[in-house]
Amino acid sequence: MTPQGTLIVPVTVSAGAAAICAEARAPSIIGWPSDLFDALIAYLPLDETSGTRADAHNGHDLTDVNSVGFTTGAKGNAASFDPAASQYFSRAHHADFSRGNTDWAWVFWIFPTTNPPSPFRYLMGKAAACGTTVTEYYAYRRNTEAITFGVSDGAAEKVVTSTDLAALNAWSMVILEHEAAVNTIRIYINDGAAGELVYSGFTPYTNTAALTIGTLFTGCPDSIKWKGHMDEVCLLSKATSASERAFLYGDGTPPGRP
Repeated sequence: MTPQGTLIVPVTVSAGAAAICAEARAPSIIGWPSDLFDALIAYLPLDETSGTRADAHNGHDLTDVNSVGFTTGAKGNAASFDPAASQYFSRAHHADFSRGNTDWAWVFWIFPTTNPPSPFRYLMGKAAACGTTVTEYYAYRRNTEAITFGVSDGAAEKVVTSTDLAALNAWSMVILEHEAAVNTIRIYINDGAAGELVYSGFTPYTNTAALTIGTLFTGCPDSIKWKGHMDEVCLLSKATSASERAFLYGDGTPPGRP
């Protein structure tokens, strides 16, 4: 019932304004910072229990090689790798994954279940052979629990090792990034300090090799394939800011798919 003397003025909301309001509250971006969301190239939750692992953002699905398992993840399910069964994921070359001398960052969560008997186990790479100088980029976890990240120009490589450690039997967030304007590669563990290398006389190259997760290259020996779990893998077309890293790490649980 309208109080006596109250003036009611009809208000018309334009379609554009309504769309802006709807976008502002849209659940599909679940609160991701806009710059981070706009830079998203791929987001792989790894929630499936077998078979193809779907890209929830851009259709860059991963092929399951030798039946990668699953387990409870940092969020939802995670992929679980057994190198004795030569398990890994592969994705045929796509320009979205060939970042070269641009700004980009890989972000993912790992749970190592053993320290490698050899010096390292590969987490991922985009390699034309089982050798790092023909690798666009790669990362491996060392038996010291640090992680090494490298990029190549096709003949030589630049490498940086994390300041912090990815502890055994625990979830850790890993960020590998390249910032072109300052010729810098960085690696972060959780929301910690950067391991950083500034280079000169070097230009990161691109190749047409497949992206692999759980190994460097399809032909690498099982002794250096990943043993443990991996979850919430994403690729960004930017280097990360401190506030974005804090968002991605949260309270030790990933924010989830956008």
